[in-house]
Amino acid sequence: RRQRQMCIRDSHYKAALSIHDKLKLDNETKALIYYNLGTITNDASAQEAYYMQALNIHKKLKLRNEVTAKLYKSLGAITSDKEKKTDCYENSLSIYKGLGMESESIAVLYYNLGVIADAKYMKKANFNSSLEIYRRLKLETEETAMCCYALGLISDTKDAKKEMLNKALDIYQKLGVETEGTANAYNKLSNLANTRKQMAEYQEKALAIYNRLGIENETVALLYYNIGIMCGLPSKEKNYCVKALDIYTKLKLENENTALICFNLGIVETELSMKEKYFKRTIDIYNNIGVENENTALAYYNLGTVVEAENDKLDCLENALGVYKRIGIENETTASIYNAIGSLSEDEKKQQEYCEKALSICDNLNIKSNTYAGINYNLAILNKNNGKEVEAKNYAEIAYNVYRKNLGADHPKVKELASKFELE
Repeated sequence: RRQRQMCIRDSHYKAALSIHDKLKLDNETKALIYYNLGTITNDASAQEAYYMQALNIHKKLKLRNEVTAKLYKSLGAITSDKEKKTDCYENSLSIYKGLGMESESIAVLYYNLGVIADAKYMKKANFNSSLEIYRRLKLETEETAMCCYALGLISDTKDAKKEMLNKALDIYQKLGVETEGTANAYNKLSNLANTRKQMAEYQEKALAIYNRLGIENETVALLYYNIGIMCGLPSKEKNYCVKALDIYTKLKLENENTALICFNLGIVETELSMKEKYFKRTIDIYNNIGVENENTALAYYNLGTVVEAENDKLDCLENALGVYKRIGIENETTASIYNAIGSLSEDEKKQQEYCEKALSICDNLNIKSNTYAGINYNLAILNKNNGKEVEAKNYAEIAYNVYRKNLGADHPKVKELASKFELE
């Protein structure tokens, strides 16, 4: 029925336009007909053409009235060119001001100018002007809430951000509406929460709204991921990360976030074949998007812990070490990799070299962990096998003392060292 009414209106407007053309009339009424045609057509190019025809008549007649302002505002809304959009909105605003008008349309114009402004101070000025008009008009609409939300994103202090985001939520609740904007506000508030519990509550509220609205985008995927890694429940963490990855797969999105989710699934999975699958996919994604960072190295390292063949393990560890070298990071994991490569190598010289390099990293970083103990243990075995009993016992004593301190005197590692190297 509505479509039929639109067709009838379109037919009447075009008939009126035809009469004006026959009479060669370019007047305000003809401009209004063009404007009305623009408001009812669904064709964007035709809409722009109608508005321009109307605006050209207004310019020719030197008209600057409310319709002129509406024409500029409408043209600003449909053009994709940022400069033209800004120019149209500013012209519309100038006309409204010249007419001494203060209406919701002006508030919307300020908001739109804030959205497209580049400079933060311009965004804030426009959003504040928009909000001030809404306040004077005593209007609390979805647009008012959107304006509060926008200010919440760019306010200078945490308290100011929270105030505006909560104001946006208050308006949505008063209106009894639940929109994507409502969910967005809860999601942004989660980043400003003072406690993990409050953060989780905001995230859960945001996710519930997105789900009720049937929205599946990257924001929703990241909410699943963030809730999952914060919940402290392995089964929920896994399920939520799987849901996050499913959304990325549906969206055909591969980025660092996708890789991070795959990596986390590799960590929380208990089945070795699934761990291998997720770590491999993590590496594939990083390679596809041309990113090489510590997580790339860790994916190779963790993959090395789950593949069965020693050659595959060694390849993974060498790849991990290569990444760490290229990004210039030396840490406990790097030391573990050197130690593991040394242990897997069949070349005694390489075994010694890599284990000593691992030990050097730990010494430089003052690491006295079980990793450090394990490196000393391997060096003790290597030196013992090479007949260097004094050096072997020195390394063994270090390993023994660290293990005993960290694991306790009754731990099998401690007892093994004590027995093998006669330390008790």
